[in-house]
Amino acid sequence: MTRKTGIIGFVLLAFIVYAVYRLNEARPTDWTQHFAPDSESPYGTRILTDALPILFPKADIVFPREGMLNYTRTRDKDSMEIYFMIGNEFRMSEEQWMDVWKYVMEGNILFMSANVFPKVLLERLRVGMDVLKGSRDFINQRQEQGRRYVFGRDHWVFVPQAGYSGETLGYSGTKDMPNYIRVAYGRGWIYLHANPLAFTNYYLLDSVDGDYYAKALAFLPLEADVAWDNSSVNVNGEWIGSFSAVFNRQSLFRVVMAYPALRWAFILLLLAGCLYLIFRSKREQRAIPVVRPPENKTLEFVSVVASLYYKQGEHGVIARKRIDYFLQEVRYVYRLEAKELDDEFIRLLSERSGVKEERVTETVNLIKSIRNGGTVSGRQLQRLMKCMEYFKHK
Repeated sequence: MTRKTGIIGFVLLAFIVYAVYRLNEARPTDWTQHFAPDSESPYGTRILTDALPILFPKADIVFPREGMLNYTRTRDKDSMEIYFMIGNEFRMSEEQWMDVWKYVMEGNILFMSANVFPKVLLERLRVGMDVLKGSRDFINQRQEQGRRYVFGRDHWVFVPQAGYSGETLGYSGTKDMPNYIRVAYGRGWIYLHANPLAFTNYYLLDSVDGDYYAKALAFLPLEADVAWDNSSVNVNGEWIGSFSAVFNRQSLFRVVMAYPALRWAFILLLLAGCLYLIFRSKREQRAIPVVRPPENKTLEFVSVVASLYYKQGEHGVIARKRIDYFLQEVRYVYRLEAKELDDEFIRLLSERSGVKEERVTETVNLIKSIRNGGTVSGRQLQRLMKCMEYFKHK
């Protein structure tokens, strides 16, 4: 296993261990007021959305993710529909208001519960906004007279302006400070509720005030279909039908980013990938090719030529070339001149080579005989090779 493979394996192992640890550790309670319909945190609205089939038993319930404007522009139903929008803050431009107004005029209902409403919407309904400290909420029904509900410390209320023609469905403190109103537009209605905390999981599970949501929604027609906006988490305010709202809920990474363990695991994976690219991008030395030294083909050539001569019976040529090669070795190895092959040459070669003088004499006589003779038999060639072998083993 290479060093690089070991580093990658270690990073992946650390990533897996950390991901398992974060997935199994206890998650802290999320107290963010995001009003997400699929969240079980205190200020999510999962319980209310699960209760919609009970509150509206005949309704066709959908959860649009593409935003209100995109949904209403492509809607092909003619039946009455209630479009729920519950969040902290909503924004709306003049152009968007015209689309909302058209949707309501066709006989549909917009139910919006928030702390901050679009300015253009409040202007069209002829109401302002004010805040009360430490007040209580009430439902404007005869059977509910005197029943108080507590939802947080700050209570936003509507302040009717000249030309206001709405109806008070709920109030905070006294009836002249409504926090739940409805206004007719054409064949439809606009419902505005100024305390979205009343519809969150935390207050729906309250044993004292947990029935408020059912009484507040009882003003809505039971036979209408329901569309619950699921396009954005409204913490800092979203434009109705804006691209950012759509992206926040439709992004492929929305689940990964929603959970801290998955989010950190994803970040570690990206960091591991960056580290791999950094190490991989380092300049590597080019492989040095193996340069083989030129092979000495001399002996191979001699062997081939000798084999050719031997097969053709030219023993004399082989013997004379072998004699020349032997005398050349004598000159370089034993430092002897081989011009005169006399007795002095025989004595010195025997002393320097360590071969007995009788064998040296035999070799020299055989060389003289071959040089002076004409033809060379195969037997003479074999004797010559055997004599020369004496010198190789000393």
